[in-house]
Amino acid sequence: MAKVETSPLQRGKACLRCRKRKMKCNGIRPSCQQCLKAGKSDCCEYDDGRSKTRTQLMRETIEKLELRVRQLETDGSSSSIGLPELLRSHRRSTSSSSSSSDSPALMPSSPESFETSPYHSDNSHSPAESWAALPAHHTSSSPSPSFPDLTDDSTPIQLASMLLDIFAPHRHQCALDLHMDRLRASLYLPPHEQRHPALMNSLFLWACFVSRPQPLSNNEQHYLDLALQSVNDGLKSGDRLFDVIQGSCLIATYFLANGRLLEGGYHASAAAAMAVQCGLHRPLTVDGADVSASSPFALPPAQDSIEEGERILLFWQCFILDRCNSVLLQKPVTIQDNLSSYEAINVPWAQSVSEYEMGLANTASEFFSVRTFLGGSHDGAFSPSAMRAKAAALLHHTHQMSICVDAQLTPPASPLDGIQTTELMIKQYIASLPSVASLPVAVPDDKFIHLSCHLVAQCSIIHLHHPLASEIAICYERRLDAARECVLIITTLRESDYPFLDPITGSCWALVADVLLRELDSINASWPLLDNHQITNELNILLYAMTRFQERFATAGNAIARIQHRLGHDTL
Repeated sequence: MAKVETSPLQRGKACLRCRKRKMKCNGIRPSCQQCLKAGKSDCCEYDDGRSKTRTQLMRETIEKLELRVRQLETDGSSSSIGLPELLRSHRRSTSSSSSSSDSPALMPSSPESFETSPYHSDNSHSPAESWAALPAHHTSSSPSPSFPDLTDDSTPIQLASMLLDIFAPHRHQCALDLHMDRLRASLYLPPHEQRHPALMNSLFLWACFVSRPQPLSNNEQHYLDLALQSVNDGLKSGDRLFDVIQGSCLIATYFLANGRLLEGGYHASAAAAMAVQCGLHRPLTVDGADVSASSPFALPPAQDSIEEGERILLFWQCFILDRCNSVLLQKPVTIQDNLSSYEAINVPWAQSVSEYEMGLANTASEFFSVRTFLGGSHDGAFSPSAMRAKAAALLHHTHQMSICVDAQLTPPASPLDGIQTTELMIKQYIASLPSVASLPVAVPDDKFIHLSCHLVAQCSIIHLHHPLASEIAICYERRLDAARECVLIITTLRESDYPFLDPITGSCWALVADVLLRELDSINASWPLLDNHQITNELNILLYAMTRFQERFATAGNAIARIQHRLGHDTL
């Protein structure tokens, strides 16, 4: 029988779902083989211009809303009309144009419908840009009968759904990964079956935060107060602790992104401590038996593979936050990884939600993930979430090594050997990431995670060589090379990328600025005077990037001032 040869599809001919997941698509319509196999035939869509996709339908809905906003502003009533009233107007307009129950703006959509949203297109507005154009709520003496006042603890379903749409493209900035389809569907459940307010109010807080400077951001304090109160209520009752921990992580990241380091460190440590108390750092099940019940704060058994996967993802979210903030705030870690079985991190590296959905979770009983990775072993875990956790582990590990060398806690002959071994491990890690050159065309969620991984890995090299850089020339050169790699990463960014960068980016760039300023001082002190054009150009690139970053995240102000002072800039 002759072998049937299949020619590869032309670029852009694969369905949207396969393109997002980087899977081979056979292009068969109405549903390709990959979507049929995954039971997602209803999500198999082709953006070929001949039919409207859910993305295009959502764009049309957004355009209608923006038109309605302009009409309201023209009527001079925008100062008195609140977000709930605008939602009522939107509901009337959408119901008159289409009475079908699958309106993309009013019902929960599949992850694909939002993950291939306008945010993925260069020539369209993201949900954060479009929904944030809605006016902020103003307290009225006669609240709407259909939608509660925003000063109430509850949030209308339509508003909650919109806030989730705003937040979804930014969830990677919080290291948050969960089943968004289930999260949206939970809005329609009875109150006692919904996700805990600690999580939901924290998500709404972030939605307001990322909408800056649009009027919706005026509601940040409202949702911050609700989120903090909800976390306290959850701790008192012990109810839905999984959601309470996630909410604490989001609050911590919010504070840190706004330069409120003391508060951010407090909530990060609290989230990490709760994760350990609930036993998330140990296997949830072994041979089908629940082994986490030995903890007095153990979570109830996971209902399915998705829920179990979300718990693994939550642990690594806490781990990333704990390790990065240990370096940023110069404090001990909360999640230990000691040799004792009680304190050892013994969970698998995170996988994608889609893998958990297909039941492909790692079922081994012994992992010791971090210790094995830092020991130089290759574990085959390359999901974006796993690579991000590994980057956090490297950052903390190299920072601890630099502290030990500074304090002369290692024999004089051993530091360089240890540095070379660790640098080789970092280089192998970087080689396992998608190249920097390929990032501009990557799927947005993965793009920003991998960009952060590259940046943190280079900063790990800087930490590694810093203690001996003033004494050993090769250490000085390696540190400078790593800083210049970070500047090279900046050159791949587009203007639209800055609002989606990881909040830790500012701290990484501040470290890079310190290295480049030292090099500038070294050049200026040399005789005969060397050409400082290259280093000055690199500092200007870094200054521009940090200034753009500072428009949204308050973590780079001091470094910006130092560069401006050295380069003689009053303003950019």
